[in-house]
Amino acid sequence: MDIQGIGNAYTSALPQAAPPSKQTADTTTTNTDQVDRELEQLRAKKQQAEQRLRTENDPYKRLALEEQLRQVERELSAKDNDAYRRRRAVVS
Repeated sequence: MDIQGIGNAYTSALPQAAPPSKQTADTTTTNTDQVDRELEQLRAKKQQAEQRLRTENDPYKRLALEEQLRQVERELSAKDNDAYRRRRAVVS
């Protein structure tokens, strides 16, 4: 027996190392659809309040509508920015 044949017998019994796998970069997606829907609803609510305010003649109802409009505008100004979008985004 030659030495080379014996060496092959021993090395074939050893577990083979797995071939190097292709490393894939981890990818993440940021989804802001829910935030976008929320902002669209607020914009629609603001538009409705403005429209109702233009057609309302009762001064007490106008005051209530003006307050509602101010509240929606405050909420929009607080939420319609990149920081809010990043906080509320869904990362997957």
